[in-house]
Amino acid sequence: MGNVDIIVSSVRSHSFDEQVFILHGIDVTEYKIVCLKSAHHFRAYYMPIAKEIITVDSPGLSTADLSSFKYKKINRTIFPFENVSSEFMPLIR
Repeated sequence: MGNVDIIVSSVRSHSFDEQVFILHGIDVTEYKIVCLKSAHHFRAYYMPIAKEIITVDSPGLSTADLSSFKYKKINRTIFPFENVSSEFMPLIR
């Protein structure tokens, strides 16, 4: 087994690059797996150095999957709702 390093912050912020890791003495290029709680801000820095980026849509108040919400008062076709599953289509006029 290897070691696991975890950084937890009480202040909300976006991870644009590796600086938060460097601040704590961590070189992300030396790790097999690096996890971030971030939507898209990390991609510009990490895409060139990552072998793979796996996004996770965990449950909660916010999601990138708009079809998971039960829309009841959409009066017209609005992007991206015209592409949602047929379950929601009767709600879109």
